[in-house]
Amino acid sequence: EQAKAEANWPKFLVLHERPYRLEALLTASALGLKGRAFWGLMAWVWTDGEGPRVNRALWQQLFRAAKADPDGAALMTEEERLFMTQLPNRITVYRGGSHRGMSWTLDREKALFFARWFNSGTGTIWTVTTSKAHIAAYFSGRNEQEIILLTTRGALPQKVSATSK
Repeated sequence: EQAKAEANWPKFLVLHERPYRLEALLTASALGLKGRAFWGLMAWVWTDGEGPRVNRALWQQLFRAAKADPDGAALMTEEERLFMTQLPNRITVYRGGSHRGMSWTLDREKALFFARWFNSGTGTIWTVTTSKAHIAAYFSGRNEQEIILLTTRGALPQKVSATSK
């Protein structure tokens, strides 16, 4: 309660366990957390979280809002924003496990890691080539080269062999 009373939003979020941080972020927003500070903390909640698929529709809504908001660029670091500007208009991304998700990667080996992690040692890798316009963010942290893909509309994800290149 002290962190909330002091509007110390980073501390307020840390005091919540991971599954409850998105709800805490929304509470902080209702109490005054706005703009670049909100988007920066949202990125932290996303990248620190372990189960974003639980609130997928809400996450999609938030990432779409960030993309539309001039302050939404604060989701990414300066280096990540620069990297995004240098991506080609069509980009191939990978995902381990299911093709139904927002979190993709530029790194096929990272997709294989997640495919095996989520499927007890075996797994499926998906790939899709999509428009850069469908990308909400790029996160370089955790060595994941993570792409937040808002939709695969117009492109059909393809299952690829875990051993093929």
